[in-house]
Amino acid sequence: MRHHLLALALAAALLNGCAVKDKLYTPSEAEKKLVTFCQKESSNSTAFQAEEFKGSFSASDLVQSVKTSGVPIPAGKNNVDALNNLLTSKNLESRFTKLNLPQEARTLKDRKDPLQDNELRRLNRLVLETAFPQECPKSLSVVTHIIAKTLWIYIPFNEPIFTVKPSSGEAAEKKKTPLDLLYLGGEFDEKKDFSFEYDIVSDTIPPDPVTYGSGYNEKFAKVRQLIYQGLQESIFNVPAKDAPDFVVVIIADIGTGVAVKSTFYLDDLKQYMTEALPPDEYYLREQNEIFGKKDMIGDTLGSSLEYADIAWTDFLVSQIKNRIKFKFTQSDLTPQSDPDKIIASCAANALRFYPFTGYKGVYLYNIRQKRDMLFNKTQLKTFEEENWWAGKGKITTIHFDANTPGQKAGKQ
Repeated sequence: MRHHLLALALAAALLNGCAVKDKLYTPSEAEKKLVTFCQKESSNSTAFQAEEFKGSFSASDLVQSVKTSGVPIPAGKNNVDALNNLLTSKNLESRFTKLNLPQEARTLKDRKDPLQDNELRRLNRLVLETAFPQECPKSLSVVTHIIAKTLWIYIPFNEPIFTVKPSSGEAAEKKKTPLDLLYLGGEFDEKKDFSFEYDIVSDTIPPDPVTYGSGYNEKFAKVRQLIYQGLQESIFNVPAKDAPDFVVVIIADIGTGVAVKSTFYLDDLKQYMTEALPPDEYYLREQNEIFGKKDMIGDTLGSSLEYADIAWTDFLVSQIKNRIKFKFTQSDLTPQSDPDKIIASCAANALRFYPFTGYKGVYLYNIRQKRDMLFNKTQLKTFEEENWWAGKGKITTIHFDANTPGQKAGKQ
């Protein structure tokens, strides 16, 4: 996760802050702009790259399959070059009349105006990917849905998301953990209270150190960074009254059916990308989970998922739980005592930053101590920690359009 935050920081630095455009987009226009941006910036959205042909994919096998289907292959310096020459062919899709093309390809195919060169190559690439799924590596595909006030982004990934490496092997001194979170449950109950129950024990001995670790692979990190850049270039420019409240990004390894799901409040990302919100705080706000689903195996369109509008209550329950887990399991300053106060503070710190006010208070139940507590909104304020980044200043940057030297966009 911290690697992910570093990638976001790099994205913000590369883009020089949030660009201000000369028009505002509708949500549907922004979706199209997001997809177009990601494909344009992706190294393999149209042209084939030699490094794509690895594992089960072979450029020579793809060339042979295309020839067997009756489609002539233009000459080239090598197989990859010949395939890229094929991408410039007009009416390639007419050679494959029974293909169930993805929506992006159908949109390009049905375009009344002539396609530009890059659009033609993109259409032909999608045709080859659909016609020869076993031989042709998949390019970056971005599927979007807007459900009420939630934007869903689905990205089928063609290789493992995680890499596993051995740890340093250095033995760490075992020290007792003052407080250990064994169980945490949470919901928004019928009394309109945020309700949490938890089991916390003290003086526990940590387990033996794990001799291996995992992290996102490099390609996954680049794709994730690209999505955040695309959001900045598109959805940020939707008028506030029309913009989605929440964004859900799902990057799925369609070979195994394992995916990473990230859910965040759009304004949080805006603040982070313009450096008004520090990484440590944004880390607590974006909610990430790993899940598996057999139906995602081979799912290039995200049809195996159920899309719905994210409810404020669900989002806030998840974020409060995220803050509590971080405090007890990942923070450099783990709680030493008074767990009830710590958990009340996590709830107060989350609720104060959002416009949702349709709740009465926060109910806590300490399972081990058999102790319950109810705090109303006024009492919750006493648990708020100092907003440590406030008053630190905000860096204002100017976005320059590389295509128009000397002309600059307005300040954000």
